[in-house]
Amino acid sequence: PFSLFALSSFTDRAQLEAYLEALNAVIERHDILRTAVTWEGTSEPLQVVHRHVRLLSEEVPFDLEDGAGTEQLLQRCVENTLLIDITRPPLMRMIVTHDVVRRRWVGLRVHHPLIADYVTTEEICEEVRLLLSTGNAALPPALPFRQCLAPERIEPVCDEHAGFFGKMLGQVDGDTAPFCVR
Repeated sequence: PFSLFALSSFTDRAQLEAYLEALNAVIERHDILRTAVTWEGTSEPLQVVHRHVRLLSEEVPFDLEDGAGTEQLLQRCVENTLLIDITRPPLMRMIVTHDVVRRRWVGLRVHHPLIADYVTTEEICEEVRLLLSTGNAALPPALPFRQCLAPERIEPVCDEHAGFFGKMLGQVDGDTAPFCVR
């Protein structure tokens, strides 16, 4: 299992808190950011959308004698100690620390790839930026997740897609790991 992450820095605690509130507003807007996966007592895994969730944020003090807070946050992520429990929404966490060496707050937003890829992460960042700069009025209406998911569940696999991926991945016969991680 692996997580994706984004690192942000903030000039002060107030700016960090404003960012967290904007991120919570984005989570409230989009069903996919409020989903979890459950499989206990079901015939197949189910993606469940919760009505309201709050981003879990944790403040972690670091030993600045061993390196700046930013590097220690990244190291913690690399060591894979920030695994996301997919049964507890949102599938995103925020770890923050005060980097006294560089006189700033640093936040490491970690999310599971089930809810966001590179494009989605960019959209989340853009919505947070709009909320912080202009407020809710500048945001387009959010699309319900069911409108994105239903066609994928209903439509059969396209022969063109199956052929493309078969050609690209046909020679792969075992498990793979990202970035040569073993």
